[in-house]
Amino acid sequence: MTHQSEIKICGRFGLGFHGNRDVVLECIEKLVSVKPKSTVKINMSELDFIYPDGMNILTTLFVNLLFFQKCSIDIIHPQNRHVSEYFTLARCDAFFGSSDIDIEKIFKNSYKLKNFRYVDDYEIDKLLKVIKSELDFSDQVQSDLHEIFAELIMNTRDHSLSEYGCFLNAQTYPTTSRIRFSISDLGIGIKTHLSKKYQDWQDSETSWVIKMALVDGVSGTNFYNNSGAGLHTFENFVTCCGGEFIILSENGFYKKISTYTEHFGRKIEEEKFDLPFFYPGTLVCATIQAKPGVKIFKRDEDIPPEYRLLDL
Repeated sequence: MTHQSEIKICGRFGLGFHGNRDVVLECIEKLVSVKPKSTVKINMSELDFIYPDGMNILTTLFVNLLFFQKCSIDIIHPQNRHVSEYFTLARCDAFFGSSDIDIEKIFKNSYKLKNFRYVDDYEIDKLLKVIKSELDFSDQVQSDLHEIFAELIMNTRDHSLSEYGCFLNAQTYPTTSRIRFSISDLGIGIKTHLSKKYQDWQDSETSWVIKMALVDGVSGTNFYNNSGAGLHTFENFVTCCGGEFIILSENGFYKKISTYTEHFGRKIEEEKFDLPFFYPGTLVCATIQAKPGVKIFKRDEDIPPEYRLLDL
């Protein structure tokens, strides 16, 4: 095996609110540029905090290095006790200990998509019980979150073609009544999938294709119990709750922020760009306010005009 220089992961590792996006993107670029069958030293000793999207990014990239690139990784553990504890809670501490990592143990933490059932997934219910124990929100919000998690997992199952499943992580912030969650897979990516259906999109910017994937009917197939409208339903949910969501797929980055104040009303901000490197799959993450009684809209005609996706 050839040796690579040390890759440092530090600070507050996450793409969204309070994270350090530029550092995370630089880290991703370095990890996806590692040559096959290399030995990689990853220094996380100065990692101060890791968000769910950061955890899923590292999990996806480490699996890509170990399983697909046949690399060996040597990890210097985080010195921060809380960060180490979160790795354990997220069942990702299997990466620690030695370069001889049991990859099958990692895959046991992923959702086996072919066995996933939309309405009665035990793992989602278990996760939501933990979230609700930390935050005071209504049964309606719990039901809505179950639907969103299920939609995102179904979206991964139906479109990513990832035979290795997906990784789902979440955190709660009781002081601000916020929830942050993320799902990541090792699938074919949004543009690759949609370009099969819309062949003239093959030469389009990846970030533009991601934006189009949020439009009603573009990637979904049916609307029974909202199923088949994964990204569209997800986008409307986050917009109506107030918060932020990010999609990273292949070499495309898309972010949307929805805020509301009594003086200025609803404000929507959007950012999209293409990257000089490719993420090995798709990452979706969101931070939302845990407000009671949020309605998940099924069709554009049900959505107030100020919530709709504009300027397509």
